[in-house]
Amino acid sequence: MAIRGLILGFCLVNIAQILAIEPSSDTYDLIYSRAREAYSSQGWVDCVKHIKDALKDYKFYRSTLISCRRECRGKVMNENETSVSPDLENMIPFFFKIIKVSNCVRMCKQKNMPNRPDVSVHFDIEDDFEMRMPYDYLQFCHYKRDNVKEAVAAAYTYLMADAKQDTTVQNLMFYQQFPEVDTSDFVDLERRPYQAAFIEGQENQRNGEWKEGVKLIEEAINEFIKEEEECRILCEGPYDHESFPEFINAISEHFISVLKCQNKCEGKLSILHGEKVKDFFPELYNYLQFGYYKLNDIPNAVKATASYLVLKPDDPTMLDNKRIYIKSGITPENIIPRPEALKYFTRRKQIKNILQYVTEKYVVAIDDEGEIDDSLKSIDLDSMEPLNHKRLNENHYLHIFEKYGLKIMAEPNDLFEPYRLVVDGFVGDEQCQEMINLVTLQKTVDGMKTLTVPETVEKMNVSEDYNVGLRLLLRMSGIAKQFIQKYLNHNIYHYSTKVICKDKWNGHCFLTESGKCLSEFVPEGSFQSITHLSSIPKAGGSYFAKPEEIIIRPRCGRMVLFRSTDPLGVKPFNESEMERCVLWNVFGNDPMQDEIDHLDALILLRNMDQQIMLNTSESRSQVLNDLLNQGVEVVSTEKEMLGKERFIADGLASKAECETLIDLANDGSVRGDGYKHQQGILSLISPHTKHELFQGLTVARAAKVCMLKENVYIILHNIHNTFIYIIYIYIYIICMYVYKAVLKII
Repeated sequence: MAIRGLILGFCLVNIAQILAIEPSSDTYDLIYSRAREAYSSQGWVDCVKHIKDALKDYKFYRSTLISCRRECRGKVMNENETSVSPDLENMIPFFFKIIKVSNCVRMCKQKNMPNRPDVSVHFDIEDDFEMRMPYDYLQFCHYKRDNVKEAVAAAYTYLMADAKQDTTVQNLMFYQQFPEVDTSDFVDLERRPYQAAFIEGQENQRNGEWKEGVKLIEEAINEFIKEEEECRILCEGPYDHESFPEFINAISEHFISVLKCQNKCEGKLSILHGEKVKDFFPELYNYLQFGYYKLNDIPNAVKATASYLVLKPDDPTMLDNKRIYIKSGITPENIIPRPEALKYFTRRKQIKNILQYVTEKYVVAIDDEGEIDDSLKSIDLDSMEPLNHKRLNENHYLHIFEKYGLKIMAEPNDLFEPYRLVVDGFVGDEQCQEMINLVTLQKTVDGMKTLTVPETVEKMNVSEDYNVGLRLLLRMSGIAKQFIQKYLNHNIYHYSTKVICKDKWNGHCFLTESGKCLSEFVPEGSFQSITHLSSIPKAGGSYFAKPEEIIIRPRCGRMVLFRSTDPLGVKPFNESEMERCVLWNVFGNDPMQDEIDHLDALILLRNMDQQIMLNTSESRSQVLNDLLNQGVEVVSTEKEMLGKERFIADGLASKAECETLIDLANDGSVRGDGYKHQQGILSLISPHTKHELFQGLTVARAAKVCMLKENVYIILHNIHNTFIYIIYIYIYIICMYVYKAVLKII
């Protein structure tokens, strides 16, 4: 029996080894894509399976990558060190080590993941997994399979990535009504060891269980340092140069990108119960010193105090603790930090010093093609302290604007002053041209043509173009306001909005302070945004003059934000016959100065649209019946979708119609204009989302798409009994363009 048992055990080991050597070539991004397809097609069983498989592969891949990089670095870099000289020839031994590490990592990956393609996963997918988005899909798929308890755990896990997700909170409140759901089902499936140890240790200290509490806080510190190291290791991934830099530039830019990523690791790990905890790592030493003090272990309490002060040297409470220890007889020379805290601090300081140098000295800027050119500094998303708000890449609260194609190009640290900002993608070329066409119909006064909201409203009776123009103008200024409001993290109000075109800009012209171009009074403390509608050659450009000149090339859809007291100048350009057009917004903090024309225009458009719907002879139920007769059916309503204003309609197009439209789209794909890509490579990315393909259709064929969109519009109106016109304003504008063009063709 013993021999048979040994043979059986041997066979099982070999099977496991074979499975490990020949894993599936499916990667978590592909599996995740299949999961979302299953979700869309209501394949709930497959959805659950694929999400779980994707999460499993994601964890496996990350752990393998960490293990390979850590093992290879330790194996190679512990060889006899060679001094690094600025002379490239003398750096050969150092780079030879880098080559050996690279080769070691590759061999390790091939050994542990032999069938896995060595390609980069798109950053959108990485962001989804980092923000636990798969669990949001998983909770709904579990719910549709009547696995409510599993749905609760998945939803709670998703919430613990960001506790501000109102929809997830509503879902959990909904699940709580089920009798089988218990408080024990609210489990964070992704809780990290350092989080678990800290939470339990914190509870022990509250209960006066100091010995157990200290042990767990020590564990939390060790686990945090371990995960911070793993986070830094994962930062050593690929880098898209998007150009062909010289050897030393390529190395430095890749290294800078790694350091920027590593600098964010502490912030990424400083999450507890879905909330960002300020100074989380130093606070661990605060709990530790208090625990040791309660145990009367003064030497360890002193070390924990010194460790805290290394990380936060100006903390008044801990400085008082230090003075108390000195008064008790401990000499300042003996108040020294623990080795791991000192090592952590030293490394963080080195990274920050390099990034500070990069921010101040590493010169690049924005050119007319949307790239960064020599007049602007490199973008450092961690260094905008004057605004005191959460950064774009660390939190998802600005991601809603990505569907409009918005992209931050430069921030205050790049532009040397608080509240300066450059953002691309507010409007596309067609929208820019539409606004320019309207304003050029205006009379020229003092070399300028202007168009305001009241003027546009007044001219709506003259031409339908102004109806479309007003909607576009309000949309552009509205998105600018919402974006700036989110970015500044406080409410702002419209003071003034107008489109301005001027030709023969043959001298320096300040939009503020001097008043040469814009003579209107701009209230002190307000903000101005200039959204460029014209793309100007490199000979011209707007610029900030202080503390040193920074040129910003005008480009359609590029917005520049600055304070009213901050001078923005305009440089002349050679083609003096060209017009330079901008959308000029002034925002402020006083609600009493909110531009009433904006509100009046929105109310006017709403009333117009409501009147159009009221004038129809068909009742809402009749409209739905007509759509039903056409094969359009509402298959899920608010109840099934777990939220207000949610529904799914099927049958908007037949299979043949869908295939026809897809074929037409595939025949005419064009370059997207909202995102940067490698130069010379055709891009199919749309400016409106990072996932859709933007493929061209002829005007006549696009009318068919608009007809389908109108069906959606009617369904939405009739189901919710509300005219939600703002959401579909963009569809309306597109359809207006199409129908006008079709009429011209006919």
